[in-house]
Amino acid sequence: MTERIGIYGVSAEMLALLPSLIAHPDLEIVRIYTGRARALLARLPDLDPELAAALVDLLSDRPESVSSDRSLSAIIEATHGLDPKVHSRDAGGDGPRVLSPSQARQLWGGPTPSREARRFEIRGALQSIYDSEDDLGRQLAAICRLAATRAGDCVVQLYRLDAAAGCLRLAATSLPGEITGGADLRIPLGEGIEGEVARRRSALRMQGATGGWLWCLPLRARAEIAGVLSLQAGAGSRWDPTREAPLTELAEAVGTALLRAEAEQRRAQRSRNFENLANVSLRMISSRDVGELLRLGASEAARTLGADHAVLRLVDWRTQQLVVRSYSGSAEGSLQEALFRLDRSLAGELLDRNAPRRIERITADPALRAHSEVAQSAIATPLRRGEIPVGTLALYDKLDPERLEPVPFHAQDLELLERFARHLERALANARLRARARSQGELDEETELPQQDYLERRVREELARSAASATSFSLLSVRIENLEALRRGPEPLVALRCTTRLAESLRSRIRDFDVLARSARDEFVLLLPEPGRVPEDRILDLARAVAEDVAKPGRIEAAPRAELAFGYASHPADGADWESLMARAREPRIRNL
Repeated sequence: MTERIGIYGVSAEMLALLPSLIAHPDLEIVRIYTGRARALLARLPDLDPELAAALVDLLSDRPESVSSDRSLSAIIEATHGLDPKVHSRDAGGDGPRVLSPSQARQLWGGPTPSREARRFEIRGALQSIYDSEDDLGRQLAAICRLAATRAGDCVVQLYRLDAAAGCLRLAATSLPGEITGGADLRIPLGEGIEGEVARRRSALRMQGATGGWLWCLPLRARAEIAGVLSLQAGAGSRWDPTREAPLTELAEAVGTALLRAEAEQRRAQRSRNFENLANVSLRMISSRDVGELLRLGASEAARTLGADHAVLRLVDWRTQQLVVRSYSGSAEGSLQEALFRLDRSLAGELLDRNAPRRIERITADPALRAHSEVAQSAIATPLRRGEIPVGTLALYDKLDPERLEPVPFHAQDLELLERFARHLERALANARLRARARSQGELDEETELPQQDYLERRVREELARSAASATSFSLLSVRIENLEALRRGPEPLVALRCTTRLAESLRSRIRDFDVLARSARDEFVLLLPEPGRVPEDRILDLARAVAEDVAKPGRIEAAPRAELAFGYASHPADGADWESLMARAREPRIRNL
């Protein structure tokens, strides 16, 4: 049965007792009276956040809010001044009991507090560590010292899980000073007490025959584990069972905080990676020389994903061999030759599979282990032209500034590499178009835009890319419906001005990886890869802006205006091939914006 209690006055002793009372499962604090309510409220930022939140709801500056409440079963008198009538009713058994803080502590705040109370108190102690301006290493060391204080005379070490390397790494200790020689101390999972605790995800304790003990707890939250907390006491020290519950609570709280911080760090890193990728894409798409673009592709792939080596190969169609077209990394001489032999084996497999691959340990791969002396891990993806693989991009050995050795690539690294490769493929297509157009004159003479043949090739490439990676794209058709009438009119140059103005308006509003082509004398078509979750919104905004540009009056005010018709199609909703998508896009949906 829950007891409703009130508190009369707030003293230092009362503040220390409050967390236990608030967390007690059989108590409900109805009201706390203090004549210094405003002063106490001003101190809330200095108190534990959960205690401060409780005080905001419970504090009152009216003494009768406690002394006159007949529903209370007890009143804790922390300061003098409680109405004597309350004491009289207590003595006569006709009112709430009046207790001192020490009596309340004996009843509800004893040496074995509830799980909720322990958690409340531990969270408060940890929060003061988290709120400090120390870096993570110093905060973890403070947590070790806190655990050592709770456990008694012992040494505490905190290991963090390195899942990619399959080991625990020493992160902090309760001993004075910073970690130096043991900075890269690693314990493989399943080895030693700490490694076994990490593998089993459950605590282990060992007791020495002549005293001394070792206790290891997993830092975990539900099924995930962030590391291991190891506590060790020397000979002559006996294990105190009463320490087990609070230290278990501490380990759970630290595990939850570490896993939350790691998840936030991954989200932030993912956001930074995609922001970097967008910037790199702009640089690649603006490159006009294929050779320069290939060099840029390898170096930026290595930089974006933190790889020691990047190898880019393309098929030489004369010899049908995969040829290294660009390398970025630190390998030279015989080491570079050995790396290229490894890459040749991996590239051949990629072309056969036409699928990306992540290799955590090259030594574990039967086909590649013969070349494992030059690299430990790799990620690689095919480079395609449409559906056909025409090259490979492979990265070797992920570098970590906090590690002495390379670390394996993660699944997120492979996802980012695939996105990078798609941007590189588009940039290569654009660079080849520019080179071919310069040499063969394939651009439209009036607008210097590619024509329908090129647009069709690019749409077919996007269709193949969508089939491989479930991406989408849209087509926007813009037709000048009265172009022939403008050409036959008294001012034939009006037709040319309308055409070039429309081309420039479209060109100024597209992204670097969009494709704009003049597909007919009176028609322009825009290919929009990755148009967004609602392509119609982007298309409508684009159509409105283009219509406004073309409708602006020229120097000949009386000249007739271009009449525009807009149509659009999205893959896969409006078609699954070039013909059906173009037929749908050419159906006018918007006129006279």
